[in-house]
Amino acid sequence: MNSDAHLLAAFVTGAGWGIGRATALRLARDGYGVGVFDLRSSRVEGVVICPGTVESEWITKILANNPDPGAARRAMSERQLDGRMGTPDEVAAGIAFIASADGRFINGSEFVMDGGMTAR
Repeated sequence: MNSDAHLLAAFVTGAGWGIGRATALRLARDGYGVGVFDLRSSRVEGVVICPGTVESEWITKILANNPDPGAARRAMSERQLDGRMGTPDEVAAGIAFIASADGRFINGSEFVMDGGMTAR
């Protein structure tokens, strides 16, 4: 079992058959919390959220285990165009926008929220 599994969750669509089912079963067996949804009736095609480095319990744990946490934090922050890590609230706001009526045209794509890290 993944030692960090208590921090992780997966939401799998189409989990009643094929690759979706295999993925859900594997993740559950590995200790992940798995939410299975059939979104066909809601006409949601799917959006993949791609966050960059976000201040989180996971990042705190990585930094705590680093020999030089300050240098590691600076390195993580400097990967972003604006020189800082994102926040969970910023990622949540992006997800809320996608889920809102204003985001209804965003479907079948990746939504990158990485502070410009991929633009470097």
